[in-house]
Amino acid sequence: GGPADETSGVVEGKEEKEDILDLPASWVEKLALSRESFRRRYNTTGQRTQLFFKSKLESYAEHLHVHGLVKRLTLFGDRARTMPIEVREYFANRRDKLTLRVRHPLQGRVVEHF
Repeated sequence: GGPADETSGVVEGKEEKEDILDLPASWVEKLALSRESFRRRYNTTGQRTQLFFKSKLESYAEHLHVHGLVKRLTLFGDRARTMPIEVREYFANRRDKLTLRVRHPLQGRVVEHF
């Protein structure tokens, strides 16, 4: 034959490479994570609230909030966090493609980003 016969003869003539790296079985149990647990990766309620100096950050698991809210950052004017100055709401997976809404409660102003 042709060139195909020569290349197949070369492969047959050489010893087939065996796996050089033979690893022992893992001592760690296989990770089992349900879809529901993955969606609620924050805790059992699917949300997490963190308090900072003059601010509060609320995080939500995707598809948990009806309106697609995934994060809300509230900025306050005082250390006691009683007077909100600005509220930033971040969205995901919305039909209208809204990604960010910034509210200024004292001014009664809302800015939406699509």
